[in-house]
Amino acid sequence: MMCFSTTTTTCRGRAGARWLAGTLGAAFVLAAFALCVGCRNSPITENDERSPYDRYDMIRDEYAVPYLEDAYGRKRPNLRGRLIDRR
Repeated sequence: MMCFSTTTTTCRGRAGARWLAGTLGAAFVLAAFALCVGCRNSPITENDERSPYDRYDMIRDEYAVPYLEDAYGRKRPNLRGRLIDRR
């Protein structure tokens, strides 16, 4: 872009405004995309089978619940119950 005025602020101002508009537009599109993607339900529910061995464990009454509630009422993954050797 050529600037024919003696002050360079006019040229920088126009280029800066275009840069700012492009940046704000890109930020808006990114924020809209993040809101659309982030507000969906999880494709995996608590009732889904976690592995082919879940049915085997349920039949033998060794099924470990996927989540436990701690003392404060928060859901935590039951890693110890799912990974412990039951034999």
